[in-house]
Amino acid sequence: MKMTEFYQGWMIELIRVKENFQAVCHSPLGENFTDSVIYESQFTALQGAFRLIDQFYSCHALRVVLRELFEAGKLDFNEWQSLNQSLETFWLQFMRSPS
Repeated sequence: MKMTEFYQGWMIELIRVKENFQAVCHSPLGENFTDSVIYESQFTALQGAFRLIDQFYSCHALRVVLRELFEAGKLDFNEWQSLNQSLETFWLQFMRSPS
């Protein structure tokens, strides 16, 4: 059984896994994300999906700010690269960790 919901332009599929649920988020650009967490209810799976999408947009916004700071000369290349890498590491950890 699948349930479909929409949030901020993303399509969220809630997929039944035995007695639980998993959320798969499909971006407007066709990217698919899941945090790999198995949730006990549709409601908590949907909350997890909302959190994942919000986190994606937060990371994107921070990348834009870092790029603007770099282009304005407020960050040198090594600082920009290090901060970008930290952001990428955070995103990957967020994707793997239970909520």
